[in-house]
Amino acid sequence: MNIDTVIRSIRAVRATSEAIDKLERDGQKVRVRADKSRAHVTFADWYDERPRKPGWLLMAYEGWVDASRALRTVAKKDRPEGGPEDWLNCARGEVAEEDYLLTIHTTRQLATKAKWMFVHRIVKVSRTDPAYERGFSYQAGQVYPVRACPPPPFLIDERFRRALRAAPRMLGPTLTERFLNGRGRPAAGLLRVLRELY
Repeated sequence: MNIDTVIRSIRAVRATSEAIDKLERDGQKVRVRADKSRAHVTFADWYDERPRKPGWLLMAYEGWVDASRALRTVAKKDRPEGGPEDWLNCARGEVAEEDYLLTIHTTRQLATKAKWMFVHRIVKVSRTDPAYERGFSYQAGQVYPVRACPPPPFLIDERFRRALRAAPRMLGPTLTERFLNGRGRPAAGLLRVLRELY
């Protein structure tokens, strides 16, 4: 095969910022398909082989807000066939694109509804948007379905859910408060208790 023939057969496309963004998103989809080897790691497996600092964030929340107009606009641009899959209000700099968030809904000293969220986009929420929350004026969003995201650090199985529900009873008051209002890297003491309860 002649390389000059191959180069002449390539259709040139103007390098706009939209075209480059699309290439990056398409490249991410290919990488995700190739990286499914960690798709079935349990919490115990992750804990026993974990790095010093977890590569994910714990984000507790109460209540619920709609996706902001800004996030819906960005999601529609990234994925014309649908809107954002999941979202969470956050403070500036609290999370970054490509972070994995373990989101837990908390009510009355209980942790419920644990799930993973992969951050594709972060947008600033306008003060006039119903999704605006004082102190949390940004919104992190998962734009693509789970199948198009890298595998999470570990599975949220029934054993992990039970450990999460039981953890507040095993932690001291300070760690319980940090856990139920947690936003950031999970404390080593919390991870240790979750492993014991798992």
